[in-house]
Amino acid sequence: MKTVTSILLLFVATQLFSQSFVAKNGRLQVKGHQLCNEQGKAIQLKGFSTHNTTFCPECVTYEALLSNRDFWGVNVVRAAIYTDDFWNSNSYNKNPGMSQMMVDSIVRWTEKLGIYCIIDWHILTQGNPDAKIQAGADSFFQEMSSKYGKKPHVFYEICNEPNGNGVTWDTIANYANRIIPIIRKNAPKAVILVGTPQWCQLLDKVEPAKLHDTSNVMYTFHFYAGSHIGLLPMFSKEIHRIPVFVSEWGVCESSGNGNINFDNSEKYLNTMEKHIEGKDTVSISWCNFSYGDVKEAAAALKPKSCSKKLWDNMSPTGFFVREYLRKE
Repeated sequence: MKTVTSILLLFVATQLFSQSFVAKNGRLQVKGHQLCNEQGKAIQLKGFSTHNTTFCPECVTYEALLSNRDFWGVNVVRAAIYTDDFWNSNSYNKNPGMSQMMVDSIVRWTEKLGIYCIIDWHILTQGNPDAKIQAGADSFFQEMSSKYGKKPHVFYEICNEPNGNGVTWDTIANYANRIIPIIRKNAPKAVILVGTPQWCQLLDKVEPAKLHDTSNVMYTFHFYAGSHIGLLPMFSKEIHRIPVFVSEWGVCESSGNGNINFDNSEKYLNTMEKHIEGKDTVSISWCNFSYGDVKEAAAALKPKSCSKKLWDNMSPTGFFVREYLRKE
Protein backbone atom coordinates (compact mmCIF):
# COMPACT_ATOMS: atom_id res chain seq x y z
CA MET A 1 0.00 0.00 0.00
CA LYS A 2 2.86 2.37 0.84
CA THR A 3 4.39 1.59 -2.52
CA VAL A 4 1.18 2.50 -4.38
CA THR A 5 0.83 5.71 -2.37
CA SER A 6 4.43 6.65 -3.09
CA ILE A 7 3.90 6.06 -6.79
CA LEU A 8 0.76 8.21 -6.79
CA LEU A 9 2.51 11.02 -4.94
CA LEU A 10 5.43 10.85 -7.35
CA PHE A 11 3.01 10.99 -10.29
CA VAL A 12 1.21 14.03 -8.87
CA ALA A 13 4.52 15.78 -8.16
CA THR A 14 5.73 15.05 -11.68
CA GLN A 15 2.52 16.44 -13.18
CA LEU A 16 2.77 19.61 -11.13
CA PHE A 17 6.43 20.06 -12.03
CA SER A 18 5.69 19.59 -15.71
CA GLN A 19 3.02 22.27 -15.79
CA SER A 20 3.77 25.09 -18.20
CA PHE A 21 4.51 28.61 -17.01
CA VAL A 22 1.05 29.79 -18.08
CA ALA A 23 -0.63 26.80 -16.44
CA LYS A 24 1.11 27.62 -13.17
CA ASN A 25 0.33 31.33 -13.23
CA GLY A 26 -2.96 31.59 -15.12
CA ARG A 27 -4.43 34.87 -16.34
CA LEU A 28 -2.21 37.66 -15.08
CA GLN A 29 -3.54 40.79 -13.38
CA VAL A 30 -2.36 44.19 -12.21
CA LYS A 31 -2.55 44.90 -8.49
CA GLY A 32 -1.54 48.43 -7.59
CA HIS A 33 1.55 48.99 -9.71
CA GLN A 34 2.69 45.34 -9.79
CA LEU A 35 2.00 42.63 -12.37
CA CYS A 36 0.76 39.52 -10.54
CA ASN A 37 -0.32 36.02 -11.37
CA GLU A 38 -3.88 34.75 -11.07
CA GLN A 39 -3.33 34.02 -7.36
CA GLY A 40 -2.21 37.61 -6.73
CA LYS A 41 1.50 36.83 -6.35
CA ALA A 42 4.00 39.30 -7.86
CA ILE A 43 5.50 38.00 -11.10
CA GLN A 44 8.24 39.07 -13.49
CA LEU A 45 7.98 38.14 -17.15
CA LYS A 46 11.20 38.03 -19.16
CA GLY A 47 11.47 37.40 -22.86
CA PHE A 48 12.14 38.66 -26.35
CA SER A 49 10.42 40.96 -28.76
CA THR A 50 10.52 39.72 -32.31
CA HIS A 51 11.91 42.02 -34.92
CA ASN A 52 9.34 42.94 -37.56
CA THR A 53 7.49 39.64 -37.93
CA THR A 54 6.94 40.12 -41.68
CA PHE A 55 10.43 41.47 -42.43
CA CYS A 56 12.28 38.43 -41.06
CA PRO A 57 9.59 35.73 -40.68
CA GLU A 58 12.27 33.03 -40.83
CA CYS A 59 13.07 33.96 -37.21
CA VAL A 60 9.44 33.47 -36.14
CA THR A 61 8.72 29.75 -36.33
CA TYR A 62 7.56 27.13 -33.85
CA GLU A 63 11.11 25.79 -33.61
CA ALA A 64 12.43 29.29 -32.89
CA LEU A 65 9.89 29.82 -30.10
CA LEU A 66 10.59 26.37 -28.69
CA SER A 67 14.24 27.41 -28.45
CA ASN A 68 13.13 30.71 -26.90
CA ARG A 69 11.51 28.75 -24.09
CA ASP A 70 13.90 25.84 -23.61
CA PHE A 71 17.34 27.23 -24.52
CA TRP A 72 16.93 30.93 -23.83
CA GLY A 73 14.54 30.65 -20.87
CA VAL A 74 11.82 33.10 -21.93
CA ASN A 75 8.30 33.09 -20.51
CA VAL A 76 6.90 35.80 -22.81
CA VAL A 77 7.19 36.68 -26.50
CA ARG A 78 6.24 40.02 -28.02
CA ALA A 79 4.88 39.78 -31.56
CA ALA A 80 5.80 43.10 -33.22
CA ILE A 81 3.31 43.91 -35.99
CA TYR A 82 4.79 46.91 -37.80
CA THR A 83 1.99 49.03 -39.20
CA ASP A 84 3.95 50.78 -41.93
CA ASP A 85 7.55 50.74 -43.18
CA PHE A 86 8.98 52.23 -46.33
CA TRP A 87 11.40 49.29 -46.53
CA ASN A 88 8.95 46.46 -45.95
CA SER A 89 6.26 45.67 -48.50
CA ASN A 90 4.63 43.23 -46.06
CA SER A 91 3.96 45.61 -43.17
CA TYR A 92 0.36 45.62 -41.90
CA ASN A 93 -0.96 48.46 -44.04
CA LYS A 94 0.43 46.92 -47.21
CA ASN A 95 -0.28 43.25 -46.48
CA PRO A 96 -2.62 42.85 -43.49
CA GLY A 97 -3.23 39.19 -44.29
CA MET A 98 0.39 38.24 -43.68
CA SER A 99 0.50 40.12 -40.37
CA GLN A 100 -2.70 38.43 -39.21
CA MET A 101 -1.31 35.04 -40.21
CA MET A 102 1.84 35.71 -38.21
CA VAL A 103 -0.17 36.72 -35.14
CA ASP A 104 -2.36 33.64 -35.46
CA SER A 105 0.71 31.42 -35.58
CA ILE A 106 2.51 33.10 -32.68
CA VAL A 107 -0.58 32.99 -30.44
CA ARG A 108 -1.08 29.30 -31.24
CA TRP A 109 2.57 28.40 -30.72
CA THR A 110 2.94 30.31 -27.45
CA GLU A 111 -0.23 28.69 -26.16
CA LYS A 112 1.19 25.25 -26.97
CA LEU A 113 4.49 26.16 -25.31
CA GLY A 114 2.79 27.59 -22.22
CA ILE A 115 4.33 31.07 -22.40
CA TYR A 116 2.72 34.50 -22.59
CA CYS A 117 2.24 36.48 -25.81
CA ILE A 118 2.03 40.24 -26.39
CA ILE A 119 0.29 41.37 -29.58
CA ASP A 120 2.07 44.64 -30.39
CA TRP A 121 0.61 47.29 -32.73
CA HIS A 122 4.04 48.58 -33.65
CA ILE A 123 3.70 52.19 -34.72
CA LEU A 124 7.11 53.75 -35.32
CA THR A 125 8.02 56.38 -37.91
CA GLN A 126 4.44 57.68 -38.08
CA GLY A 127 4.31 58.19 -34.34
CA ASN A 128 0.90 59.71 -33.72
CA PRO A 129 -1.45 56.84 -32.86
CA ASP A 130 -4.34 58.92 -34.22
CA ALA A 131 -2.64 59.52 -37.57
CA LYS A 132 -4.55 58.40 -40.66
CA ILE A 133 -1.89 55.79 -41.40
CA GLN A 134 -2.70 54.10 -38.07
CA ALA A 135 -6.44 53.94 -38.72
CA GLY A 136 -6.36 50.14 -38.91
CA ALA A 137 -5.92 49.86 -35.14
CA ASP A 138 -9.65 49.69 -34.43
CA SER A 139 -10.34 46.77 -36.75
CA PHE A 140 -7.06 45.07 -35.81
CA PHE A 141 -7.83 44.99 -32.11
CA GLN A 142 -11.45 44.10 -32.75
CA GLU A 143 -10.29 41.06 -34.69
CA MET A 144 -7.48 40.11 -32.29
CA SER A 145 -9.60 40.41 -29.14
CA SER A 146 -12.55 38.59 -30.68
CA LYS A 147 -10.24 35.70 -31.59
CA TYR A 148 -8.17 35.62 -28.43
CA GLY A 149 -10.20 37.31 -25.71
CA LYS A 150 -10.60 34.04 -23.83
CA LYS A 151 -6.93 33.10 -24.08
CA PRO A 152 -5.32 33.76 -20.67
CA HIS A 153 -1.83 34.05 -22.15
CA VAL A 154 -2.51 36.99 -24.50
CA PHE A 155 -1.69 40.66 -23.79
CA TYR A 156 -2.51 43.62 -26.06
CA GLU A 157 0.02 46.43 -26.63
CA ILE A 158 -1.99 49.16 -28.32
CA CYS A 159 0.70 51.63 -29.47
CA ASN A 160 4.43 51.06 -29.66
CA GLU A 161 6.48 54.23 -29.13
CA PRO A 162 4.17 57.22 -29.68
CA ASN A 163 6.34 60.09 -30.89
CA GLY A 164 6.45 63.34 -32.83
CA ASN A 165 5.50 66.96 -32.42
CA GLY A 166 2.30 67.40 -30.45
CA VAL A 167 2.06 63.74 -29.40
CA THR A 168 1.42 64.25 -25.70
CA TRP A 169 -0.11 62.10 -22.99
CA ASP A 170 -3.47 63.68 -23.90
CA THR A 171 -3.04 62.41 -27.47
CA ILE A 172 -2.26 58.91 -26.26
CA ALA A 173 -5.06 58.92 -23.67
CA ASN A 174 -7.63 59.90 -26.29
CA TYR A 175 -6.45 57.04 -28.50
CA ALA A 176 -6.44 54.59 -25.58
CA ASN A 177 -9.97 55.63 -24.61
CA ARG A 178 -11.03 54.60 -28.12
CA ILE A 179 -9.12 51.30 -28.36
CA ILE A 180 -9.41 49.91 -24.82
CA PRO A 181 -13.26 49.56 -24.96
CA ILE A 182 -12.91 47.63 -28.25
CA ILE A 183 -10.64 45.12 -26.53
CA ARG A 184 -12.66 45.04 -23.30
CA LYS A 185 -15.84 43.90 -25.10
CA ASN A 186 -14.07 40.65 -25.95
CA ALA A 187 -11.31 40.43 -23.35
CA PRO A 188 -12.63 42.02 -20.15
CA LYS A 189 -9.74 40.81 -17.97
CA ALA A 190 -6.79 40.93 -20.36
CA VAL A 191 -3.71 42.99 -19.55
CA ILE A 192 -3.43 45.98 -21.89
CA LEU A 193 -0.17 47.89 -22.43
CA VAL A 194 -0.37 51.59 -23.29
CA GLY A 195 2.54 53.49 -24.83
CA THR A 196 3.95 56.66 -23.32
CA PRO A 197 5.24 59.92 -24.86
CA GLN A 198 8.54 60.36 -26.70
CA TRP A 199 9.20 56.81 -27.83
CA CYS A 200 7.92 55.38 -24.51
CA GLN A 201 10.44 57.30 -22.44
CA LEU A 202 8.40 59.84 -20.46
CA LEU A 203 6.72 57.80 -17.74
CA ASP A 204 6.51 60.93 -15.61
CA LYS A 205 4.01 62.41 -18.08
CA VAL A 206 1.51 59.57 -17.59
CA GLU A 207 -1.74 60.60 -15.91
CA PRO A 208 -3.85 57.45 -15.39
CA ALA A 209 -6.85 59.60 -14.39
CA LYS A 210 -7.23 60.62 -18.04
CA LEU A 211 -8.06 57.02 -18.99
CA HIS A 212 -11.67 55.89 -18.64
CA ASP A 213 -10.57 52.34 -17.78
CA THR A 214 -7.36 51.57 -15.88
CA SER A 215 -8.20 48.03 -14.77
CA ASN A 216 -5.35 45.69 -15.76
CA VAL A 217 -3.67 48.51 -17.70
CA MET A 218 0.10 49.01 -17.67
CA TYR A 219 2.27 51.73 -19.17
CA THR A 220 5.26 50.92 -21.36
CA PHE A 221 8.81 52.17 -20.98
CA HIS A 222 11.53 51.59 -23.58
CA PHE A 223 15.25 52.13 -23.19
CA TYR A 224 18.44 51.46 -25.09
CA ALA A 225 21.42 51.22 -22.77
CA GLY A 226 23.79 53.10 -25.08
CA SER A 227 21.47 56.11 -25.23
CA HIS A 228 19.18 56.28 -22.20
CA ILE A 229 21.05 55.78 -18.94
CA GLY A 230 19.99 59.31 -17.97
CA LEU A 231 16.39 58.09 -17.72
CA LEU A 232 17.15 55.52 -15.01
CA PRO A 233 16.48 57.80 -11.98
CA MET A 234 13.09 58.82 -13.37
CA PHE A 235 12.28 55.18 -14.21
CA SER A 236 13.27 54.03 -10.72
CA LYS A 237 10.88 56.57 -9.22
CA GLU A 238 7.92 56.10 -11.56
CA ILE A 239 7.75 52.31 -11.20
CA HIS A 240 6.57 52.96 -7.64
CA ARG A 241 3.76 55.24 -8.88
CA ILE A 242 2.26 53.46 -11.89
CA PRO A 243 2.31 49.87 -13.26
CA VAL A 244 5.11 49.68 -15.82
CA PHE A 245 6.06 47.05 -18.40
CA VAL A 246 9.35 47.41 -20.31
CA SER A 247 8.09 45.93 -23.55
CA GLU A 248 11.27 46.83 -25.45
CA TRP A 249 14.89 47.43 -24.46
CA GLY A 250 18.27 46.98 -26.06
CA VAL A 251 21.91 46.79 -25.04
CA CYS A 252 23.02 49.29 -27.68
CA GLU A 253 22.02 52.74 -28.94
CA SER A 254 18.43 53.62 -29.80
CA SER A 255 19.11 53.06 -33.51
CA GLY A 256 19.49 49.34 -32.78
CA ASN A 257 23.17 49.69 -33.59
CA GLY A 258 26.19 51.54 -32.31
CA ASN A 259 27.77 51.32 -28.89
CA ILE A 260 26.90 48.23 -26.83
CA ASN A 261 26.79 49.09 -23.15
CA PHE A 262 26.47 46.05 -20.90
CA ASP A 263 27.20 48.08 -17.75
CA ASN A 264 24.19 50.35 -18.28
CA SER A 265 22.10 47.33 -19.26
CA GLU A 266 22.95 45.69 -15.94
CA LYS A 267 21.89 48.79 -14.02
CA TYR A 268 18.46 48.66 -15.63
CA LEU A 269 18.17 44.87 -15.33
CA ASN A 270 19.01 44.93 -11.63
CA THR A 271 16.44 47.67 -11.09
CA MET A 272 13.79 45.67 -12.95
CA GLU A 273 14.53 42.47 -11.04
CA LYS A 274 13.69 44.08 -7.71
CA HIS A 275 13.54 47.71 -6.66
CA ILE A 276 12.73 48.89 -3.15
CA GLU A 277 11.60 52.37 -2.19
CA GLY A 278 10.59 52.74 1.43
CA LYS A 279 8.27 49.83 2.16
CA ASP A 280 7.39 49.29 -1.50
CA THR A 281 9.03 46.52 -3.56
CA VAL A 282 8.37 46.12 -7.27
CA SER A 283 9.57 43.83 -10.08
CA ILE A 284 9.28 44.94 -13.69
CA SER A 285 8.64 42.61 -16.62
CA TRP A 286 10.60 43.05 -19.83
CA CYS A 287 11.15 42.04 -23.45
CA ASN A 288 14.56 42.46 -25.04
CA PHE A 289 14.75 43.68 -28.62
CA SER A 290 15.27 41.50 -30.47
CA TYR A 291 15.25 37.80 -31.15
CA GLY A 292 16.45 38.17 -34.70
CA ASP A 293 19.44 37.80 -36.97
CA VAL A 294 19.41 41.23 -38.55
CA LYS A 295 22.94 42.59 -38.88
CA GLU A 296 22.73 45.04 -35.98
CA ALA A 297 24.00 45.31 -32.42
CA ALA A 298 20.57 44.66 -30.87
CA ALA A 299 20.17 41.22 -32.47
CA ALA A 300 20.49 38.20 -30.20
CA LEU A 301 21.58 35.97 -33.09
CA LYS A 302 24.44 36.18 -35.54
CA PRO A 303 23.47 37.18 -39.10
CA LYS A 304 21.72 34.52 -41.22
CA SER A 305 21.21 32.19 -38.24
CA CYS A 306 17.47 31.77 -38.75
CA SER A 307 17.64 30.66 -42.37
CA LYS A 308 20.02 27.94 -41.16
CA LYS A 309 17.74 27.13 -38.19
CA LEU A 310 20.54 27.92 -35.74
CA TRP A 311 18.24 29.16 -33.01
CA ASP A 312 21.03 29.31 -30.40
CA ASN A 313 23.74 30.88 -32.58
CA MET A 314 24.30 33.73 -30.14
CA SER A 315 25.78 37.12 -30.86
CA PRO A 316 27.62 38.93 -28.01
CA THR A 317 24.25 40.53 -27.22
CA GLY A 318 22.64 37.10 -27.13
CA PHE A 319 25.20 35.73 -24.66
CA PHE A 320 24.57 38.66 -22.33
CA VAL A 321 20.76 38.61 -22.55
CA ARG A 322 20.50 34.83 -22.12
CA GLU A 323 22.31 35.05 -18.79
CA TYR A 324 19.58 37.35 -17.47
CA LEU A 325 16.74 35.43 -19.08
CA ARG A 326 17.81 32.28 -17.29
CA LYS A 327 18.58 33.99 -13.99
CA GLU A 328 16.24 32.78 -11.24
